Amino acid sequence: MSFHNLQIYCIQPLSNGNIATGSLDTTIKVWDPVNFKLINVFEGHTHMVTRIIELANGNLVSSSLDKTINVWNRNSGEILNTLEGFLKDVEEIQ
Repeated sequence: MSFHNLQIYCIQPLSNGNIATGSLDTTIKVWDPVNFKLINVFEGHTHMVTRIIELANGNLVSSSLDKTINVWNRNSGEILNTLEGFLKDVEEIQ
């Protein structure tokens, strides 16, 4: 198991029973909470992940203090789209 290197800032339950955690270490990790197994690591932000939400299709959206919002493929961890150009840190998405 590979825990986050720094503090966890947000936790999001997922529709498949797993949980996603976002951290000051800039990563998102998806976990099986029953077996405490790490399923996937999402890397792409350059600053703390502040919020994670799940879309109806299962993909994830994250905000960060790097002033971006990323859309992720939940299965592969690939970034599908990045929204940039925010003037301030993105601390909340709904």
